[in-house]
Amino acid sequence: ASMLRQRQKLFDDANQDFHAAIKLGLSRSEAISAMRAGGISEDNAIAISKNKYTDYQISRDLKQTMKETLKPDELRKREAIARELRIRER
Repeated sequence: ASMLRQRQKLFDDANQDFHAAIKLGLSRSEAISAMRAGGISEDNAIAISKNKYTDYQISRDLKQTMKETLKPDELRKREAIARELRIRER
């Protein structure tokens, strides 16, 4: 739950920064490009610009890396924990 609160706060801060940049004269695409240059994914930058919070999702690359590096038992344990967390969030 703490990670989700921190993510929401970061989203809110980024959204405020986005709107401040627009007020200072940047176009929407320039503000999104600036977020991208700062390391924010394209999907998250667009969500911030639309003020549409999205829950954290593990990237395909990270999922693939985990499948390649974790032992089957470790992977099953992590998947079970992820399922349990999703159930609790509902």
